[in-house]
Amino acid sequence: MPENTIVPSGTEAESLRIEIMRLRAEVLDLTAERDRLKYRVCPAILADYNRRIGQLELEIMEAVLRVGRLRRMIEVLQAARNRGEAPDVEEAARTADSEYRAYEQEVHEKAEEYRNASAGRTSGQADSDGQEDAGSGEEEDRQDADRYDREDKEELGALYRRIMKELHPDVNPDITQAELDLLHQAMEAYRNGDIETLRKIAAVLDGRNIEDKVIEEIDQLRRIRDDLAFLKESLLSEIETIKTTFPYTLKTFLNDREAVREKQEELRETLARWQEQEKVLQERLDQLKAAG
Repeated sequence: MPENTIVPSGTEAESLRIEIMRLRAEVLDLTAERDRLKYRVCPAILADYNRRIGQLELEIMEAVLRVGRLRRMIEVLQAARNRGEAPDVEEAARTADSEYRAYEQEVHEKAEEYRNASAGRTSGQADSDGQEDAGSGEEEDRQDADRYDREDKEELGALYRRIMKELHPDVNPDITQAELDLLHQAMEAYRNGDIETLRKIAAVLDGRNIEDKVIEEIDQLRRIRDDLAFLKESLLSEIETIKTTFPYTLKTFLNDREAVREKQEELRETLARWQEQEKVLQERLDQLKAAG
């Protein structure tokens, strides 16, 4: 009996077999699309946002933290002077640090998110659904971000879809642990844009086929059909969720050059105001320190 054959047992079995083949192909395509959006498109969008907007937001948060600390130190030192006590600069600094610890952690987390997103972009997670050039003076950066060669991107997707078809447990439930390990390697390689690893995994799979089961029972065919149909709907729902939530929803904004420019100007003005406050407060703190 040839491989990849589901043995029919009447008209219903043949219809089920055809439907299963169709659903399986759809599930594989949807899985590849879900992974493309999740591991390539969304990281590229988020990295682009952080490069153009997030960096300014982070600088504002850092300035707000510095201003808050300075203001609190001044309050503590001034209160000590009002009580006729000698101001203790170190104690004032400890008080400010303690009271702003939670916000400092928030700033650190934002900085870590920014670094992670930037690293994702530079590791080659640009995608054809990434943003278009969004402003004067950014052309070179945009070209660097989209440096994937078109043919390589097509091969990357084709290799990944092939490996998914061979190894994904949702459509091939009886794969071995070794095959599952290969699948995990392929998923990691796809996330990282590592086409060489995908080529090696595909070479390992050459000449192999894990779809060699013979299915004769109508009930088993129905179960497989129903499982695949459920999986298809789940994937469609997951893809829709990705496309209607952050960071994918930033795509429209990032493609609007004027909106991005206006937001950048707004953030730069906000940053300048906080920096001016910081300068004034630092001068006031220096005066208090000098006065003893």
